Amino acid sequence: MGWNLGAIGFSLDGGKIVSGGEDNIVRVWDAQNGYLLFTLKGHVYPITSLAYSPNGKRFVSDGVDNIAIVWGGENGDRLTVANYD
Repeated sequence: MGWNLGAIGFSLDGGKIVSGGEDNIVRVWDAQNGYLLFTLKGHVYPITSLAYSPNGKRFVSDGVDNIAIVWGGENGDRLTVANYD
């Protein structure tokens, strides 16, 4: 079973890639070896955009559900959730 990719983001140091799509899940990958590091849940509808902060300490996911989630870039902790109806 596959899933459609809706968004992808890269840390500025090139160490991590984040992806998200129609399955509502954010995935964090090691860019060097391709290993999946974290699977993060918090969206109820597809993810449409992802972006890392310049220092790589955080990244944000945004989706069709009008929810923006700020995650910890090192450990995947959910730091902030904002609903912007």
